[in-house]
Amino acid sequence: MPLYVPDASVLLKWVLPASGENQVDLALALLDAYRNGKVDMLLPGLWQYEVGNVLGLHYPDIARERLEALVRLSVPEVAPGPSTRALALELVAAHRVSFHDATYHALALDAGGVFLTADRRYHGKAVARGGVTLLSEWRGP
Repeated sequence: MPLYVPDASVLLKWVLPASGENQVDLALALLDAYRNGKVDMLLPGLWQYEVGNVLGLHYPDIARERLEALVRLSVPEVAPGPSTRALALELVAAHRVSFHDATYHALALDAGGVFLTADRRYHGKAVARGGVTLLSEWRGP
């Protein structure tokens, strides 16, 4: 079964008003595939900090409700281990990306999955490393 590590740019599409987001249909198709057992997903524990930051700053009236809705999905979370941390640092140095973004990517690589993001800038910098797909290019299981 395919394994995906979606980042905050994808997770937020599951809970934000559709009028403010692009590719919501693809993000919701991923969520539906997960709920129906067609794909596996994994998240680094830092996802709550990234999503909570965006929700709290830009959507304070719905932040608590939407963050809790994501938590209730119970997507498995892992604390990055030594190999994931080392790989994330390699990605940071090689591609000049943030450690946060690199952690999602490194987790996907370590777990034999695909990092799924809507962040074109990250994708453009790190696509040569492999294991990363833009949400707009994802075609599902």
